[in-house]
Amino acid sequence: MHVRPLPPGPLAFIGDVHGELSALEALDRQLDGRHRVYVGDLIDRGPDSPGVVRMVGEQIQSGLATAILGNHELNLLRGLPKNDNRWFRGEDQLFDGEVMPQAKATPAERKGIIDLMASLPLAAEREDVRAVHASWGPIDEIRNANESVPLLFDRFERQIMEGLQADGLMSDPSWRRRWRRLLNHDDEPELDVEMQEKEYRIQNGNPVKWLTSGPEGKRSALHWISGRWRQLERLPWWRIYRDDPAVVMGHYWRVMPPVGRRQLMEDGKFAGAAPNQALGPRQNVFCIDYSVGKRFLDRLRDRPYTGRLAALLWPEKQLVFDDGEVMSTR
Repeated sequence: MHVRPLPPGPLAFIGDVHGELSALEALDRQLDGRHRVYVGDLIDRGPDSPGVVRMVGEQIQSGLATAILGNHELNLLRGLPKNDNRWFRGEDQLFDGEVMPQAKATPAERKGIIDLMASLPLAAEREDVRAVHASWGPIDEIRNANESVPLLFDRFERQIMEGLQADGLMSDPSWRRRWRRLLNHDDEPELDVEMQEKEYRIQNGNPVKWLTSGPEGKRSALHWISGRWRQLERLPWWRIYRDDPAVVMGHYWRVMPPVGRRQLMEDGKFAGAAPNQALGPRQNVFCIDYSVGKRFLDRLRDRPYTGRLAALLWPEKQLVFDDGEVMSTR
């Protein structure tokens, strides 16, 4: 099942771990006997993705946890060799020419990691609360599908490509060259309206993409982000979410400033909300990704950690952090 039921009773939703095993162990010690619900992106960037997968897999096997697929797990499942998942292939990952210290998966571990990822749903729910990695969207289109997640992804992508072909948006053979230009930092291309429309349809027309990386809108100008010129930008979908069940998600790199500087955010996706505040018109959407995935950069720069790992206790709606701080979601 691509949408699994959440168990009854108290829950602890855990944000994007990104290979930060020590942070996860510190947080886990504070969660008592609650059922853990990981909202995706267990892996990549941090120092020990294999260790995180091993710990979470043991909890799932023991019935102590549920985990949701994030976009980083989806990349592995689809066999995409991303810079972030070099650890899986036993390769060094570089950042600004520096080697990031990471545990690498052994050949013997790789099958188990893929098997675990293949067993994870795209969402989980019960009457009062839903869990998804990026956004609650066209869930009915995947709820009763029988294919594996990679095959389901490919089916939706074929349908999108057929639509692009029918509308004449794939007839210009130069599109591959134009796409490659978006990967070259030194060659800033002009905004390409046709290429932007292609990417817009590919992103928003695939329900698997919608759940794991969220809906995106068209930018008015290109921006260099995470290794390529971006034509689209993430949309704050929670601003129009009005369903009764709450939604808990990760993905969006929220920031929790030090005590004394936790005022309303002035701009960006979280504009108008305090860092610990629930989102949306009904204040029932909770983003719990507090950027622990940025700790790799803090290590390389030899500076204090700026991101933290968080859990949302349910039904109390309290945040607990790996450093022991507890706060209300207001």
